[in-house]
Formats: sequence, structure tokens, C-alpha cells
Amino acid sequence: MGLVTLSGGQRPAVRIQVDTQALSALGIGLDTLRSTIASANANDQLVTAAEYKNLIVAWKIGAPIRMSDVARVVDSAEITQLG
Repeated sequence: MGLVTLSGGQRPAVRIQVDTQALSALGIGLDTLRSTIASANANDQLVTAAEYKNLIVAWKIGAPIRMSDVARVVDSAEITQLG
């Protein structure tokens, strides 16, 4: 496992911005995407955007649909305060 350090005391986070049109076109619901993310988080094995991008969300006609096909995934910092 690698070590990630961010200055300013903010913890790393991964942001997932869903492309709802891509999901709809592929016939995939938000619940399916949410379940995929929840399962990945339950294992605590994914920590970077690159790892989340490769998650398989569904299979269509024998081919995997990956998170990167239906969402923009970026490394970021956790927001602990609003405003």
C-alpha cells in the first residue's frame, strides 16, 4: 500500500461525477452504480481515481462497462468544512 500526503491536513478523496446520459443510454440505473461504489468501499481496497475508473459497473453483450465509461473520476481532497 502506498503513502499519500496532502499538505494542510486534508485527507485524500475520490470524486465521481456521473454522466447520467451515458448511464441511461446503456440501460444502467443509478442504484447499480451506487451498489458498485458501496461494494468497492466496503473492501477499503480502492484509494485512487485510477482504481475506481477500472471498476466494472455492469456487463452488456459480454463486454464490461467500467466506471470510466459512465463517470468522470478524479483524485481530490476531502472537504471537511462548508462555506
